[in-house]
Amino acid sequence: MIRKNFAVVSMGLLASVAVAGGCKKNDKPADKAPAGGSATANTPEKAGDKPAEKPATNGAPVAAGDDLAYLPATSDVVAQIDLGKLRNSALYKSMMEPKLRDALEKDGKFAQFKAKCGMDPVADLTSIAMGVTASNDEPAGVIVVHGLDKTKSMECLEKTKAETEAEGSKMSVDGNFVTVTTKDNKTTVFTFVDGNTAVMQMGPAVSKDTLTAVLSGSAGVKSSAAFMDLYNKTNAGTVRFLVNGNMKQLQALPTKKPKAIFGSLDVTDGLGLIVGARFSSDAEATEIAGLIKSQTAQAAAFVTKADVTSDGSDVRLDVAMSSAQLTQLASMAGGFLR
Repeated sequence: MIRKNFAVVSMGLLASVAVAGGCKKNDKPADKAPAGGSATANTPEKAGDKPAEKPATNGAPVAAGDDLAYLPATSDVVAQIDLGKLRNSALYKSMMEPKLRDALEKDGKFAQFKAKCGMDPVADLTSIAMGVTASNDEPAGVIVVHGLDKTKSMECLEKTKAETEAEGSKMSVDGNFVTVTTKDNKTTVFTFVDGNTAVMQMGPAVSKDTLTAVLSGSAGVKSSAAFMDLYNKTNAGTVRFLVNGNMKQLQALPTKKPKAIFGSLDVTDGLGLIVGARFSSDAEATEIAGLIKSQTAQAAAFVTKADVTSDGSDVRLDVAMSSAQLTQLASMAGGFLR
C-alpha cells in the first residue's frame, strides 16, 4: 500500500511506523472491543465520572486536537512523534533524512505524487499520534496526523482515485469521511477534524460509524487513570511511548513480565532514551534493576550515559549517545550485515 498509493500514505504518514503502548490496570473483562481496537483481559480505569463532551462537526470532541482522546483505550502500543522537532535535529538532517529520501524516491513514484498533489508529507507533517493493537495478525487502531492541508489532501485523493482503483483498491467518500479498501481487503477510514488534522482508523470492520465513535473521545486512552499515571511519568521528547504489558509479545519474554513499558526518545545531535518498566512488586523492580546494571558496563564504550534506577515497582533506564557513538555503532552494524 505504501509503495503503490501515495495519497493514502500521505493521510497516515507512512502508517507502517506504528510504535509504543496503552496501559490497562484493573482486571475486569472488556465488554466489547471496538472496531479498530482489540479485546484484552483488562479495561482502563475511568478517570472520574465526567460525561463526554458534546460532539462538534464530524463528531470530533470540542477539544479537537487532544490526540489522547482519540487513541483507543484498548491499544497495545501508543506513541506520539513530534516530527517538527525531529526534522530540526542535527541527527535527522545528517543521518536520517538522506536515507529516508533515498528510500522514498528510489522508483520516482514519490516525486510524481508530490508533483501531482503539491504536497510533501515528509516535510509537511508536524506530528503523529497512534494507538494500535499489535497482538493480532491484522494491525488495528487509530492514527492522528497533524500538518496535512485538508483542501489539498481531498483534491489529491480525487486526482489519484483512478490510479488507486486501477491497482485494485476501492475508495468511497461519504460527506467528510473517506474509506479505502485495498485489494487484499484491508480497510482504512479517515476524516479531517480541522484544516490540518486527519484522524484515521484501520482494522477489521472499520467504517464511518466506528470512526465517528472514536471522534467522540469517550473511549480514548485519556479516560484511563492507569494510562495517564504512566504517561505523566514520560518526557515530551521527540517520541513519547507506552506499551501494554499484556500484549502477547511481552508475555512471551523468558524474564519477569512488566505490567507496562513507558518512556521517551529525544533526537538532537545525539540520542537520549529514557525507558521505564512497571513490575508487579518493588522486589521485582529491584531485582530487574540489578540485572540491567550488571550488563550496562559492557556498553560503556558506546554510550555517554547509562543509568539504571528503581523507584517502588518501577525500573528506569536513562541512556545518552553522541552522534559519533551512533556513527560507530552504525558502522559496526553495517559490517555485521555485509
